[in-house]
This record gives sequence, C-alpha cells and structure tokens, in this order.
Amino acid sequence: AARPVGRHAMTRQPPPQDAALAYARDAGWPVFPCKPRSKEPATPHGFQDATTSERQIRSWWSRDPQRNVAIATGAPGPDVVDVDNHGPEDNGFGTLNHLKRAGLVDGYHAVISTPSDGFHLYYRGTEQGNGSIRGYRLDFRSKGGYVVAPPSSTPAGRYVVAKHTSPGDATTVSWRSEERRVGKECRSR
Repeated sequence: AARPVGRHAMTRQPPPQDAALAYARDAGWPVFPCKPRSKEPATPHGFQDATTSERQIRSWWSRDPQRNVAIATGAPGPDVVDVDNHGPEDNGFGTLNHLKRAGLVDGYHAVISTPSDGFHLYYRGTEQGNGSIRGYRLDFRSKGGYVVAPPSSTPAGRYVVAKHTSPGDATTVSWRSEERRVGKECRSR
C-alpha cells in the first residue's frame, strides 16, 4: 500500500535534508544526494546508493546541506513521466495533451515544475524500465532511473510542487506494454 508523502516535502520548500528525510520516511522512497545546483549524483554509484536510512541521509546532507535531493524511481519509489521543454517549438506539452485525451497518462499524484519549465508527473512505482518517445520530448523514469526533486535547484531555477494529491489515489502507467501504442498515438496526431 502506498504511504502518503509528507506534506512537509511535497507542499512547501523545506531544507534539502528535511525533504529527503520526508520522502524516505513518509513515502518509503529511496533518496540520494546530487551535487548542489546540479542533477549529477554526489555519491559514487548514483541511484544505486539510494536509501531510506535516516542515518545515511543525515550523514550525506551533514557533509553539504546544499546538496540537491534525488529520488530513485521504480518501486518502491515513484514512476515519473518527464515532460521536457526546450522552447516553444521543442517541448513535450502537445504530446502530453494528446496522451491525456487518449487516457494514457491519467492517475498521477503529483506534478512537479522543473527549472526548464517542463514538469514531472509522479505515479505509483513499478518494476518497469526507463523509456522515451523519441522526438516527442517525453521520457519515462522507473526502475534504474532517478529524478531530482523539490526543493532542489539548478542554475536555471527550482523544482517546485505545482499540484499534489494523496499517493494512495495514484495509479500506474503501463509504459512498457503501451510504449508502441503511445508512440503510435503521438505520430497519429
């Protein structure tokens, strides 16, 4: 059963260590640090070092409290649809809207605004791998991936919670089984 993500981490901008602890404790999501203002892991093995251990999390952030927070995706962490934005003519918004109308990406429990003015949609985690719809600026992060999470920042800006509901209301995205269908839906628009 999905545990609720603490309001502390998902509804305001706590210090990075507090957010990491809340993701780990309240949601059971494994976390790890990234370098300050970067998406680059600050641990030797990146997402493979992710943990829910309070002791380890406190140790990482005691070394540098400004480190960004990353969440290992895929169960027990969330699955995430990543909508990229590289400008008005180079973004995944049209693709996402098309997929929403087709009912292929419903059931998310959080929308995170990213520094590039794109966003992440958080779903209940699965064991699927990562994926992408080539040329459509839409990526999928699950087992073997990670996302940088609020309250992290990069030189381009902050990761901010735009919308949040209970993770218990979240569903899964069947990315692997529908990847061809999703790509076909995108090409048919």
